[in-house]
Amino acid sequence: KTQVVFDLSSFQLQTTDKKWFQGNRIMRNLSELKLDMDSLRREVLSQRLNYYLGKPNHFVFYLRQDSVTLPPDIYKFRKHRDSVARLPYAERGRLAGGAIKKPEPTGKSDSVVLRTDSIRMKREMAKRSKALTNRPKESKLKRDETTSPKKKVDTTKVAFDSAQLAKIDSLFGLTPSRDVLQGAANTARQIKSQVGNSNSSVDTYQKELTVFEIQWHKILASSLACVAMFLIGAPLGAIIKKGGLGVPFLVSILFFIIYYVLTMQGEKVAKQGTIPPWAGVWIADLILFVVGLIFLRQARIDARLFESDFYAVVLEKAKRWLADRRQSRLKTT
Repeated sequence: KTQVVFDLSSFQLQTTDKKWFQGNRIMRNLSELKLDMDSLRREVLSQRLNYYLGKPNHFVFYLRQDSVTLPPDIYKFRKHRDSVARLPYAERGRLAGGAIKKPEPTGKSDSVVLRTDSIRMKREMAKRSKALTNRPKESKLKRDETTSPKKKVDTTKVAFDSAQLAKIDSLFGLTPSRDVLQGAANTARQIKSQVGNSNSSVDTYQKELTVFEIQWHKILASSLACVAMFLIGAPLGAIIKKGGLGVPFLVSILFFIIYYVLTMQGEKVAKQGTIPPWAGVWIADLILFVVGLIFLRQARIDARLFESDFYAVVLEKAKRWLADRRQSRLKTT
């Protein structure tokens, strides 16, 4: 016997730091995976919110007087994010002794409307003009008596407004020039690129979220797979009466291969987005549980599922049933 020892101190080997692989989903437990999934969901909502917030800048003409309505989930996320962002300032206000004014409830729970400053100013001006026109007549008469004589209506302003509107209407009838068409094409390409980047980011986060959800369910499914295998393996010793220990062992290996194939296919289909992640992971356990319960019932009634005589008797009963059915049909005709 010869023992050769090599000195590896010159290589200066060091253990890998945990921080390089502790973020891998395989190294995470259930609580850590849940936090990771919450972070990915937040990233997806953040990407979608940024798209909606930038939408008025992309479609300036169509959204000049209209409004942008957020979906309910995006609105709730924006409200939560804004409240979290205001926490440091609220804490500073409390330390300074200032009173923090609570926001009044708006009554909107499903959607929020983003309006520009110009629209807000127009509405404020409309409210003020409406308040002035709705004043009582007595106060209006008193005011007219105390004020100077009536002023003449400024017709230049009305003429200017009508001329400006006519000029704006005439612009729509003009033939677009080459520069206008080129600018519109560049704007359309820019919008298409931004929307494509936003969609690709959302798809990437969605795929990562699916992978983490699969890993979360896989931890639980792998634990319960032992119970399913027990329900299959325990009755096999009572059902299989020939072959000794080898035949039940081979049948158990066959069911383990079936479980492995179903698990791999379920995860693959779930990653593609065809079925939910929980369905792709738990389908193998559900099938083995059903098979195990069937085997347990057959073991209780002392059935012979893995004997050729049993299937021969079943085949003979099926042949007799078909023959009796044919005879009954011939008698009726």
